[in-house]
Amino acid sequence: MLEKTTLFSYLHGVLVEEIETGHIGHGESLPSAKKLCERYRVGIRTVRDVLAALREEGYIRTEERRCAVVIYREDVSRENQRAIRALLERRSSVMEMYQTLAALTPPIFSFGARCCGERALRQLRNSYQKASGNSPEGNWQASSAVLHQLLCHCGSPLLNELYSSMELYTKVPVFEGYPNPYLEAVRHNPAGFSTVFAVLVEGLPDQVDRCFAQMYREIGDQVGRYLRDLAADYPQVKEDPARFFRWDAEKGRVCTYTEIGRDLLESIRTGTYADGDFLPPAAVLAERYRVSLSTIRQALEMLRQLGLVEVYNGRGTQITLERMRLSEESVSQAGNRRDTLLYLQGMQFMVLVLPRVAHLAFSHMERGVAQQVVKAAKGGGDDPLTPLIAAVIKAIPLASLRQIVEQINRLLQRGAFLLYLQGRRAQHNIRAVFHLCAEAANALQAGEEALFAQKLTDCYRLILERARQRFIEAGLPGAAEIALP
Repeated sequence: MLEKTTLFSYLHGVLVEEIETGHIGHGESLPSAKKLCERYRVGIRTVRDVLAALREEGYIRTEERRCAVVIYREDVSRENQRAIRALLERRSSVMEMYQTLAALTPPIFSFGARCCGERALRQLRNSYQKASGNSPEGNWQASSAVLHQLLCHCGSPLLNELYSSMELYTKVPVFEGYPNPYLEAVRHNPAGFSTVFAVLVEGLPDQVDRCFAQMYREIGDQVGRYLRDLAADYPQVKEDPARFFRWDAEKGRVCTYTEIGRDLLESIRTGTYADGDFLPPAAVLAERYRVSLSTIRQALEMLRQLGLVEVYNGRGTQITLERMRLSEESVSQAGNRRDTLLYLQGMQFMVLVLPRVAHLAFSHMERGVAQQVVKAAKGGGDDPLTPLIAAVIKAIPLASLRQIVEQINRLLQRGAFLLYLQGRRAQHNIRAVFHLCAEAANALQAGEEALFAQKLTDCYRLILERARQRFIEAGLPGAAEIALP
């Protein structure tokens, strides 16, 4: 099993990078503990442990009831040299991210605007106008805040977290003697975000696409000019292909026992273990996964809560597919609740972005996969959606976009068993998905791009709608808050 990044190491690494690269400079305050919890989706204990570690390492100073202050400071010239090198090594990836932002954000923010409603949008507009003032600095900060608030209305922390990661990656440090590219972008087009916000309110997709494309193109142009100036002054710094955008959709939220539980679930789903079989003894599983017996017992308890197994003293753990259930007991468990909500959020993301992603990938896709998908769909055995979405991901021309969709897909694959926990509805849902996959594959083979994108998106929409409804009925807290596109 792959070792997962812990929440502590994830947050610690992010904050160290922000401090060492100058995103949060000497004398500046970190966000409050509460804001760090919200932004990075971690608990207050993790935040406190990270802040304590940063204090011991000499990065920050902490005072009771005050935000931590950065005290880290190398020799200025050395600090700048290090930060400039780190930036220039990833300059092509930064520029590509602006293309990814232009591709992903219009449907997501349009959806956020629809979820807001007219009254909330008016309030956001008033807040933006008040916060932006007459300065480029205020305009930039206010527009970022509004976009994050729009995402909050989608009911998906995953969307907000993804956008934060993308925003952070494109936020380049500005060095003395060089113009601030973000302020330059605002000065060149002072009404830029006001125009974007206006078309979001109107809800016209084509206009939203054009406005976002123009906004990110203008910002990207200024950032590109800034990076070229830096590169001209530091010609010895070469690009490093390894320093590309990375994002983990699960980021340490997967516990070892849930990882094992889901691996066993996949073995049950694929027929390695049949209904009525006994799983290997706990000691054998502990040796196989190289974990303690207590971790294995937690994994088996997770399966028991879902009604997939029954544990008998002295006999072992028996698979009981006929009894599988979604109950308030099973969905109320912290691990199950977290995993299920992540699954629904990932499905929501796919429904929102697949029309755009499929369009970008279509001309690069291998048509041969269509026959494989149709065969799997008609056979009713192998999952036809897996090879279909894999072919789409492989064909995405933007590396950063490809990495994002791949991460979401991994998350969904790990939650695929949830579709099979819907009682008598499960087989009906599966047949419907298989049918839509076959229609998408036929459209791919016929070269019908729009139809292909529509049918592929419909697959994910169907799964999202039916899974969400089933989990609402089972009493899953938070399921109803995930808005349907």
